[in-house]
Amino acid sequence: MQKKSLIIISFLLILIFLAWFVIAELGANNQVKIISPNSNTNFTNLSLGQTFLNVTFVNSSGITGISAADFNVTYLMNNTGNGTSLWFAIATLTRGCVRISGNDISCEANSTNVTIVIPDGTYTLNANITNATSSAIIANLTNTSTSIKIDRTPPISTTSNFSSNFYAGANLSSSNGGVFTLNLSISDATVGVDTVLVNITNRSSGVSNATITLTREGSTNQFVTTINTSHYMDGSYNLTIIATDYLSNVNNSAVLENVIFDSTAPSVSFSCSPNPVEQNDVITCSCSATDVITGLNTSYGSSGLSFTANPSTTQTGPSFSVSCTSQDLAGNTKTVTTTYSVTSGGSGSGGGSSGGGGTGLSPPPSSSSNGDQSEEKEPETSVGSSQKDSDENNLNTSSGKIKTTMWLIISLIIAGIIIVAVVMKIKRKR
Repeated sequence: MQKKSLIIISFLLILIFLAWFVIAELGANNQVKIISPNSNTNFTNLSLGQTFLNVTFVNSSGITGISAADFNVTYLMNNTGNGTSLWFAIATLTRGCVRISGNDISCEANSTNVTIVIPDGTYTLNANITNATSSAIIANLTNTSTSIKIDRTPPISTTSNFSSNFYAGANLSSSNGGVFTLNLSISDATVGVDTVLVNITNRSSGVSNATITLTREGSTNQFVTTINTSHYMDGSYNLTIIATDYLSNVNNSAVLENVIFDSTAPSVSFSCSPNPVEQNDVITCSCSATDVITGLNTSYGSSGLSFTANPSTTQTGPSFSVSCTSQDLAGNTKTVTTTYSVTSGGSGSGGGSSGGGGTGLSPPPSSSSNGDQSEEKEPETSVGSSQKDSDENNLNTSSGKIKTTMWLIISLIIAGIIIVAVVMKIKRKR
């Protein structure tokens, strides 16, 4: 029983000692703090003499009996954030600490020991405080300033970061309202991307027409904006990405060249001949187009044109509409419409031409005045057929003359009746 009690007491003493040791260490460490640089500080560089360092601590019971001038401080960094644990000194302070108030001691230094280029990355900052006379370590800080970042590299930005509708030589037009969504994927490995801009410059004039700020999508590396091409003159433009990180490192090397803004449709000329055209005859339509900005889209229709070369003439009418449409490489289209008329075939001069043009022979003599029609009929030949046509024409002519004479006689009779009526009326009045 006594042996068991002794074991328990020994175990409790060990626990008490360990607790006192931990509390003492924590107390001492909590009294030592790196003041500068602050945690999460970012640097473009830690070159010679450019970085101010300061560590303060209280000359408590753990380090009593030593004057402030008897402290040495070594400032150390490691790049554990880069996967290694190599410590290196960036500053050393020899007998340079001063008492600032009461027991508070301040040890300040500049990064005078930095003679190498420190690679970009995330680092841990530490400080060793030693006795200048005995070189005994007084404190090795564990409450270090973490996330000390070195970043002299601008964000990663290339023309491949543009969304798919933006590429070198792309033709953008107002055919879809002129509004295009520009999405850029921009990243920065160390401190992150702060702002992303896109500059729009006319290639011909060299004038910067606009600089647009893109909006980050949530917490991603995607930045988005819209470009309305109808707000710009037709022409060729360069689009330059200007990406800046939180340390003001700038990358403006990504330039998308020769992006076409084209809001003008092609110029189209369209006509059909002959016009008018006789029924069932051939009418031929011709169409041509030009586009000075992007050129015609030869994959559209036939070499950029869509129209019917020989429209229908099967029906007569005063106005038939036909159209020609052209498209340029930016997607702008232009349609031109024209009309033609179709007349009936053989009307007017067509009937008269058949009488004299069939064989070239004169028509036969007219029939005798006594109307004798007992002449023997000769076999029908091409000449007889022509004579028959001539007779029919003469008969039609005679019939026309008779009709004209009858109308003349009727008109004279009516005029006579009117005159007689007027005369009789005058006599009654007398």
